[in-house]
Amino acid sequence: MSLSVAGVNRSCGGVSLKDIRLEIRSGEYFVLLGPTGAGKTMLLETIMGIRRQDSGKIVLDGADITDMPTERRGIGYVPQQSLLFPHMSVRRNVEFGLRIRSAPMAEMRARTDSVLAELGMLGLADRSPASLSGGETQKAALARAMVIEPRIVLLDEPLSAMDPETRHTLRAYLKRKQAEAGTSFLHVTHDQIEAFSMANRMALIRGGIIMQTGSPREIFSSPKNEFVARFLGYENIFEGQQAPGADGLISVDIGGAVIKAPAGSAKGEGSRCVLGIRADEIAISEEPDRESANSLKGIIEGYAELGAIVKVSVRIEMGALILVALMVNAFIGAGLDRGKTVWISFSPGSVKIIAAGSALTG
Repeated sequence: MSLSVAGVNRSCGGVSLKDIRLEIRSGEYFVLLGPTGAGKTMLLETIMGIRRQDSGKIVLDGADITDMPTERRGIGYVPQQSLLFPHMSVRRNVEFGLRIRSAPMAEMRARTDSVLAELGMLGLADRSPASLSGGETQKAALARAMVIEPRIVLLDEPLSAMDPETRHTLRAYLKRKQAEAGTSFLHVTHDQIEAFSMANRMALIRGGIIMQTGSPREIFSSPKNEFVARFLGYENIFEGQQAPGADGLISVDIGGAVIKAPAGSAKGEGSRCVLGIRADEIAISEEPDRESANSLKGIIEGYAELGAIVKVSVRIEMGALILVALMVNAFIGAGLDRGKTVWISFSPGSVKIIAAGSALTG
């Protein structure tokens, strides 16, 4: 079941959707990734018909559902707040969609038991929502959405209230159900690991604007602008000017320091560009790496311990500040400290040209 969102605009309470255009293909697991306040929930509610768009069109498998009542759209929806009926048991909550569709009692019981068992909730079927944990409540909401065998499923942060083990189990469940039924899923999250591990395709949204759409590999390897790059962990962002290169590489001058990047990303000799390098793709040592195309001398200005990771700030000779991410054991073992002279190195392939022009974008 395909879903098309064509030029949807909506503004309410300081949050806006701006000319949203998305195509969710039949049988696809599509993830919408973005920070809090980006408009993710508003978009799902607009697709559901809970909110009315100011302009634009929503088409489900070729049928225009823009003006169709919510209950007739045939869409399964798991909201961020599960919204279970507090006066009903878990079982009756899950059965609700089948009841209003007048499903036969035997079929309703069999389908409800099946989905509850798959989610490990059958033993809680007679409990009230008030007695459930956050994760159990979200599982019950997921069961309620899945039991009606919807044409498409919308999931709003469905795993956010769960512990890591349950989250891992539910990821596998959702991917399996989507593959078995061939149902299209539109899954909203702010969690990058969740997004990249589950999506066939994905989109990044910020401020109600779709910033980039593509496969996880395409987006991660070729961020389209500075926002996407920084959101995905490209902490080293520099503006520079391209110069001639050799051996399939281009040179980018970032204020006197020359960085080599793949020639396939060239924008033209002499042109301005913006490049990004992930901190975890940079090595640090006391000696230059003679075999590296990018080996730069610098001094450690500081570091921050972030659990198992240490972020080291290195001021290279030409002035730029570069962040390097190391495992804490590697940092301690290397004897690194403030004021120490070091060399940083990274492969040309880790350098991404993320924008052209004279200004940073995003």
